[in-house]
Amino acid sequence: MSKSLKLVTLCAALVAALLAAYFMGYLPKQLTELTSTEVTSEAPVAQASQKAAPEEISPEPPRETKPAPLKEADPVEEVEPPAEPVNIPGNYEYFDEEGISAEAAAEYRQMAVLPYNPMVAECEHKWTTHDGRTEAIYAEVCTYKRKYPEHPYFKYDTEGLIELVKNNDALAAAVLSERFVVDHPTEALAFAIHSTFASNKPDQLLKIANTQYRTHGVPQKIKNENVIPRYVFTSIAQKMGHPAADLAFAEYLSTEELLNLELQAQLMYFKLKADTDAGIPLIDDYNPFVESLRKRKRLGGKT
Repeated sequence: MSKSLKLVTLCAALVAALLAAYFMGYLPKQLTELTSTEVTSEAPVAQASQKAAPEEISPEPPRETKPAPLKEADPVEEVEPPAEPVNIPGNYEYFDEEGISAEAAAEYRQMAVLPYNPMVAECEHKWTTHDGRTEAIYAEVCTYKRKYPEHPYFKYDTEGLIELVKNNDALAAAVLSERFVVDHPTEALAFAIHSTFASNKPDQLLKIANTQYRTHGVPQKIKNENVIPRYVFTSIAQKMGHPAADLAFAEYLSTEELLNLELQAQLMYFKLKADTDAGIPLIDDYNPFVESLRKRKRLGGKT
Protein backbone atom coordinates (compact mmCIF):
# COMPACT_ATOMS: atom_id res chain seq x y z
CA MET A 1 0.00 0.00 0.00
CA SER A 2 2.75 2.32 0.94
CA LYS A 3 4.78 1.31 -2.05
CA SER A 4 1.88 1.81 -4.37
CA LEU A 5 1.20 5.26 -2.89
CA LYS A 6 4.80 6.27 -3.44
CA LEU A 7 4.66 4.99 -7.04
CA VAL A 8 1.49 6.97 -7.78
CA THR A 9 3.00 10.03 -6.25
CA LEU A 10 6.13 9.59 -8.34
CA CYS A 11 4.11 9.09 -11.50
CA ALA A 12 2.06 12.21 -10.79
CA ALA A 13 5.17 14.24 -10.23
CA LEU A 14 6.67 12.93 -13.42
CA VAL A 15 3.51 13.80 -15.45
CA ALA A 16 3.48 17.30 -13.97
CA ALA A 17 7.10 17.81 -14.89
CA LEU A 18 6.56 16.60 -18.44
CA LEU A 19 3.46 18.87 -18.86
CA ALA A 20 5.40 21.80 -17.53
CA ALA A 21 8.27 21.13 -19.88
CA TYR A 22 5.90 20.77 -22.83
CA PHE A 23 4.02 23.93 -22.16
CA MET A 24 7.16 25.83 -21.35
CA GLY A 25 8.54 24.85 -24.73
CA TYR A 26 5.31 25.07 -26.77
CA LEU A 27 3.98 28.45 -25.70
CA PRO A 28 7.23 30.37 -26.45
CA LYS A 29 7.35 28.63 -29.81
CA GLN A 30 3.71 29.54 -30.61
CA LEU A 31 4.33 33.07 -29.56
CA THR A 32 7.41 33.21 -31.78
CA GLU A 33 5.55 31.79 -34.75
CA LEU A 34 2.64 34.17 -34.20
CA THR A 35 4.98 37.16 -34.06
CA SER A 36 6.94 35.95 -37.05
CA THR A 37 3.72 35.43 -39.02
CA GLU A 38 2.52 38.94 -38.28
CA VAL A 39 5.80 40.47 -39.41
CA THR A 40 5.89 38.34 -42.52
CA SER A 41 2.33 39.37 -43.40
CA GLU A 42 3.20 43.02 -43.05
CA ALA A 43 6.22 42.92 -45.35
CA PRO A 44 4.33 42.34 -48.62
CA VAL A 45 1.93 45.15 -47.74
CA ALA A 46 4.80 47.54 -47.43
CA GLN A 47 6.25 46.36 -50.76
CA ALA A 48 2.87 46.60 -52.43
CA SER A 49 2.44 50.11 -51.19
CA GLN A 50 5.84 51.00 -52.59
CA LYS A 51 4.98 49.49 -55.99
CA ALA A 52 1.60 51.20 -56.07
CA ALA A 53 3.06 54.64 -55.50
CA PRO A 54 2.04 56.78 -58.54
CA GLU A 55 4.57 58.47 -60.72
CA GLU A 56 5.08 62.14 -60.07
CA ILE A 57 2.92 64.29 -62.38
CA SER A 58 3.71 67.89 -62.98
CA PRO A 59 0.94 70.09 -61.59
CA GLU A 60 -1.46 71.70 -64.06
CA PRO A 61 -1.37 75.45 -64.32
CA PRO A 62 -4.10 77.11 -62.28
CA ARG A 63 -7.28 77.63 -64.19
CA GLU A 64 -8.76 81.06 -64.45
CA THR A 65 -11.85 81.14 -62.29
CA LYS A 66 -14.72 83.55 -62.76
CA PRO A 67 -16.92 84.64 -59.86
CA ALA A 68 -20.39 83.23 -59.95
CA PRO A 69 -22.91 85.79 -61.19
CA LEU A 70 -24.84 87.47 -58.42
CA LYS A 71 -28.50 86.51 -58.30
CA GLU A 72 -30.78 89.49 -58.58
CA ALA A 73 -32.82 90.05 -55.47
CA ASP A 74 -36.51 89.47 -55.78
CA PRO A 75 -38.36 92.76 -56.19
CA VAL A 76 -39.89 94.01 -52.96
CA GLU A 77 -43.59 94.65 -53.30
CA GLU A 78 -44.35 98.17 -52.25
CA VAL A 79 -47.30 98.29 -49.89
CA GLU A 80 -49.05 101.60 -49.55
CA PRO A 81 -49.61 102.63 -45.96
CA PRO A 82 -53.25 102.78 -44.91
CA ALA A 83 -54.90 106.10 -45.58
CA GLU A 84 -55.26 108.40 -42.64
CA PRO A 85 -58.82 108.62 -41.30
CA VAL A 86 -60.89 111.44 -42.78
CA ASN A 87 -63.63 111.47 -40.15
CA ILE A 88 -63.16 113.89 -37.29
CA PRO A 89 -63.76 111.95 -34.05
CA GLY A 90 -67.00 112.91 -32.35
CA ASN A 91 -68.47 114.67 -35.39
CA TYR A 92 -70.83 111.88 -36.45
CA GLU A 93 -69.59 112.06 -40.04
CA TYR A 94 -69.06 109.06 -42.32
CA PHE A 95 -66.59 109.96 -45.06
CA ASP A 96 -64.39 106.92 -44.34
CA GLU A 97 -67.33 104.51 -44.49
CA GLU A 98 -68.27 105.84 -47.93
CA GLY A 99 -64.69 105.93 -49.28
CA ILE A 100 -64.63 109.72 -49.68
CA SER A 101 -61.25 111.42 -49.99
CA ALA A 102 -59.92 114.02 -47.57
CA GLU A 103 -60.11 116.69 -50.31
CA ALA A 104 -63.79 115.97 -51.02
CA ALA A 105 -64.53 115.89 -47.29
CA ALA A 106 -62.92 119.31 -46.86
CA GLU A 107 -65.05 120.72 -49.70
CA TYR A 108 -68.19 119.32 -48.09
CA ARG A 109 -67.34 120.83 -44.69
CA GLN A 110 -66.89 124.25 -46.30
CA MET A 111 -70.47 124.17 -47.59
CA ALA A 112 -72.48 122.13 -45.05
CA VAL A 113 -73.31 122.40 -41.35
CA LEU A 114 -74.85 118.95 -40.94
CA PRO A 115 -72.32 116.10 -40.59
CA TYR A 116 -71.91 113.97 -43.71
CA ASN A 117 -74.40 111.13 -43.42
CA PRO A 118 -75.96 110.08 -46.75
CA MET A 119 -79.65 109.47 -47.15
CA VAL A 120 -81.05 106.14 -48.28
CA ALA A 121 -84.44 105.72 -49.93
CA GLU A 122 -87.18 103.27 -49.05
CA CYS A 123 -89.73 103.22 -51.87
CA GLU A 124 -93.13 101.61 -52.36
CA HIS A 125 -96.06 101.94 -54.74
CA LYS A 126 -99.26 103.32 -53.22
CA TRP A 127 -102.09 105.78 -53.75
CA THR A 128 -100.91 109.32 -53.06
CA THR A 129 -101.76 112.99 -53.59
CA HIS A 130 -98.22 114.32 -53.07
CA ASP A 131 -96.54 116.86 -55.40
CA GLY A 132 -99.51 119.20 -55.27
CA ARG A 133 -101.97 116.89 -56.99
CA THR A 134 -105.63 117.14 -56.08
CA GLU A 135 -106.54 113.61 -57.16
CA ALA A 136 -104.94 110.48 -55.78
CA ILE A 137 -102.73 108.52 -58.14
CA TYR A 138 -101.02 105.17 -57.77
CA ALA A 139 -97.31 105.92 -57.84
CA GLU A 140 -93.99 105.09 -56.27
CA VAL A 141 -93.52 107.03 -53.06
CA CYS A 142 -90.14 107.14 -51.38
CA THR A 143 -89.20 108.01 -47.83
CA TYR A 144 -85.66 108.87 -46.89
CA LYS A 145 -83.60 108.26 -43.80
CA ARG A 146 -79.99 108.59 -42.74
CA LYS A 147 -77.76 105.65 -43.52
CA TYR A 148 -75.70 105.84 -40.30
CA PRO A 149 -76.36 106.85 -36.66
CA GLU A 150 -77.28 110.52 -36.47
CA HIS A 151 -75.84 113.39 -34.47
CA PRO A 152 -77.36 113.53 -30.95
CA TYR A 153 -79.09 116.82 -31.83
CA PHE A 154 -81.60 114.82 -33.87
CA LYS A 155 -82.86 113.28 -30.61
CA TYR A 156 -83.30 116.62 -28.83
CA ASP A 157 -86.83 117.95 -28.41
CA THR A 158 -87.81 120.99 -30.43
CA GLU A 159 -87.86 123.48 -27.54
CA GLY A 160 -84.38 122.41 -26.50
CA LEU A 161 -83.08 122.95 -30.03
CA ILE A 162 -84.75 126.38 -30.22
CA GLU A 163 -82.87 127.44 -27.08
CA LEU A 164 -79.64 126.44 -28.81
CA VAL A 165 -80.61 128.41 -31.93
CA LYS A 166 -81.14 131.50 -29.73
CA ASN A 167 -77.48 131.13 -28.80
CA ASN A 168 -76.59 131.15 -32.52
CA ASP A 169 -76.06 127.39 -32.83
CA ALA A 170 -76.02 126.81 -36.60
CA LEU A 171 -76.16 123.01 -36.29
CA ALA A 172 -79.29 123.15 -34.12
CA ALA A 173 -80.92 125.42 -36.71
CA ALA A 174 -80.04 122.98 -39.51
CA VAL A 175 -81.52 120.07 -37.54
CA LEU A 176 -84.77 122.01 -36.99
CA SER A 177 -84.89 122.85 -40.69
CA GLU A 178 -84.64 119.13 -41.49
CA ARG A 179 -87.31 118.31 -38.92
CA PHE A 180 -89.91 120.82 -40.19
CA VAL A 181 -89.38 120.60 -43.95
CA VAL A 182 -92.60 118.60 -44.48
CA ASP A 183 -95.07 119.86 -41.87
CA HIS A 184 -93.77 123.42 -41.37
CA PRO A 185 -92.09 124.52 -44.63
CA THR A 186 -92.00 128.23 -43.73
CA GLU A 187 -90.28 127.57 -40.41
CA ALA A 188 -87.95 125.08 -42.12
CA LEU A 189 -86.88 127.85 -44.50
CA ALA A 190 -86.36 130.30 -41.64
CA PHE A 191 -84.10 127.89 -39.77
CA ALA A 192 -82.22 127.08 -42.98
CA ILE A 193 -81.54 130.78 -43.54
CA HIS A 194 -80.42 131.17 -39.92
CA SER A 195 -78.08 128.17 -40.20
CA THR A 196 -76.67 129.38 -43.52
CA PHE A 197 -75.75 132.88 -42.41
CA ALA A 198 -74.69 131.94 -38.88
CA SER A 199 -72.12 129.52 -40.35
CA ASN A 200 -71.52 131.05 -43.82
CA LYS A 201 -72.30 127.58 -45.23
CA PRO A 202 -75.19 127.56 -47.74
CA ASP A 203 -75.86 123.84 -48.16
CA GLN A 204 -78.98 123.78 -45.97
CA LEU A 205 -80.53 126.72 -47.84
CA LEU A 206 -79.79 125.13 -51.23
CA LYS A 207 -81.34 121.89 -50.02
CA ILE A 208 -84.57 123.72 -49.12
CA ALA A 209 -84.58 125.50 -52.47
CA ASN A 210 -84.28 122.22 -54.40
CA THR A 211 -86.72 120.13 -52.38
CA GLN A 212 -89.32 122.60 -51.12
CA TYR A 213 -89.61 124.63 -54.32
CA ARG A 214 -89.54 122.05 -57.05
CA THR A 215 -89.96 123.14 -60.67
CA HIS A 216 -89.75 119.77 -62.42
CA GLY A 217 -92.48 117.15 -62.52
CA VAL A 218 -95.10 119.42 -60.95
CA PRO A 219 -98.18 121.15 -62.41
CA GLN A 220 -97.52 124.44 -64.23
CA LYS A 221 -99.24 126.46 -61.53
CA ILE A 222 -96.95 125.02 -58.82
CA LYS A 223 -93.95 125.56 -61.09
CA ASN A 224 -94.77 129.23 -61.58
CA GLU A 225 -95.14 129.73 -57.84
CA ASN A 226 -91.93 127.90 -56.97
CA VAL A 227 -89.56 129.29 -59.57
CA ILE A 228 -89.25 132.69 -57.84
CA PRO A 229 -88.17 131.52 -54.33
CA ARG A 230 -86.10 128.71 -55.81
CA TYR A 231 -84.18 131.19 -57.99
CA VAL A 232 -83.62 133.64 -55.14
CA PHE A 233 -82.33 131.06 -52.65
CA THR A 234 -80.27 129.19 -55.25
CA SER A 235 -78.69 132.47 -56.33
CA ILE A 236 -77.80 133.27 -52.70
CA ALA A 237 -76.17 129.84 -52.33
CA GLN A 238 -74.25 130.51 -55.54
CA LYS A 239 -73.00 133.85 -54.21
CA MET A 240 -71.76 132.02 -51.11
CA GLY A 241 -69.72 129.67 -53.28
CA HIS A 242 -71.77 126.47 -53.39
CA PRO A 243 -70.60 124.49 -56.45
CA ALA A 244 -73.98 122.76 -56.90
CA ALA A 245 -76.01 125.98 -57.05
CA ASP A 246 -77.26 125.76 -60.63
CA LEU A 247 -79.76 128.26 -62.08
CA ALA A 248 -80.37 126.35 -65.31
CA PHE A 249 -83.92 125.49 -64.22
CA ALA A 250 -84.92 129.14 -64.83
CA GLU A 251 -83.56 129.47 -68.37
CA TYR A 252 -87.05 129.50 -69.84
CA LEU A 253 -87.76 132.89 -68.20
CA SER A 254 -87.33 136.10 -70.12
CA THR A 255 -84.28 138.31 -69.69
CA GLU A 256 -86.33 140.91 -67.87
CA GLU A 257 -87.72 138.31 -65.44
CA LEU A 258 -84.24 136.92 -64.76
CA LEU A 259 -82.83 140.40 -64.08
CA ASN A 260 -85.67 141.11 -61.66
CA LEU A 261 -85.09 137.82 -59.81
CA GLU A 262 -81.36 138.44 -59.64
CA LEU A 263 -81.95 141.87 -58.13
CA GLN A 264 -84.21 140.36 -55.47
CA ALA A 265 -81.56 137.73 -54.67
CA GLN A 266 -78.84 140.37 -54.30
CA LEU A 267 -80.94 142.58 -52.04
CA MET A 268 -81.88 139.66 -49.79
CA TYR A 269 -78.32 138.34 -49.63
CA PHE A 270 -76.76 141.68 -48.65
CA LYS A 271 -79.51 142.40 -46.10
CA LEU A 272 -79.18 139.01 -44.38
CA LYS A 273 -75.38 139.17 -44.40
CA ALA A 274 -75.35 142.71 -42.99
CA ASP A 275 -77.77 141.77 -40.20
CA THR A 276 -75.73 138.69 -39.32
CA ASP A 277 -72.46 140.67 -39.26
CA ALA A 278 -74.14 143.28 -37.04
CA GLY A 279 -75.42 140.61 -34.63
CA ILE A 280 -79.07 141.28 -35.44
CA PRO A 281 -81.13 138.08 -34.94
CA LEU A 282 -82.55 136.74 -38.20
CA ILE A 283 -85.51 135.30 -36.30
CA ASP A 284 -87.00 138.03 -34.12
CA ASP A 285 -89.59 136.10 -32.17
CA TYR A 286 -89.83 132.36 -31.59
CA ASN A 287 -92.88 132.56 -29.30
CA PRO A 288 -95.63 132.18 -31.94
CA PHE A 289 -93.97 129.09 -33.32
CA VAL A 290 -93.38 127.58 -29.88
CA GLU A 291 -97.00 128.27 -28.89
CA SER A 292 -98.21 126.63 -32.08
CA LEU A 293 -96.11 123.54 -31.32
CA ARG A 294 -97.44 123.38 -27.76
CA LYS A 295 -101.07 123.54 -28.95
CA ARG A 296 -100.46 120.82 -31.52
CA LYS A 297 -98.83 118.71 -28.84
CA ARG A 298 -101.80 119.20 -26.49
CA LEU A 299 -104.12 118.28 -29.31
CA GLY A 300 -102.12 115.15 -30.04
CA GLY A 301 -100.68 116.55 -33.27
CA LYS A 302 -97.24 115.81 -34.61
CA THR A 303 -94.46 118.09 -33.43
